[in-house]
Amino acid sequence: TGVQTCALPILRWQSLLPEVILCSPALRARETAERFTKAAGLTTTAISITESIYSGSAADLIQLIVTYKGNTRLMIVGHNPTLDNVLLKLVGDDVEEDDTGKILGTANLAILIHSVDGFYLSNIVRPKSLPDKFH
Repeated sequence: TGVQTCALPILRWQSLLPEVILCSPALRARETAERFTKAAGLTTTAISITESIYSGSAADLIQLIVTYKGNTRLMIVGHNPTLDNVLLKLVGDDVEEDDTGKILGTANLAILIHSVDGFYLSNIVRPKSLPDKFH
């Protein structure tokens, strides 16, 4: 999948493999999370199926995210437009859209850093923007 070919090499390269994966209960999201954990050598116990990722608002998802503050590396496998809205609320409106007008398209990865001042966007990884060595 795109997550394996795009996100996994970047996360390994930057030593950012997740400790916890919050995942929507939707079938496609669960399959993506399971494939990612297998490819990353993680156990599926890292996956937490979370209903609010599917049915909740951006505010609900932000509330969930802040419960994991600290040094936990967190991955969310979810859906748009909620994830785009979460990203905008956490880091502000100065986020570049892709060529389809989305911030986070399929297999995109937003790397956020949580500090005492809040969240900041480290990078958005999009498959089309990666060097050949990551494909």
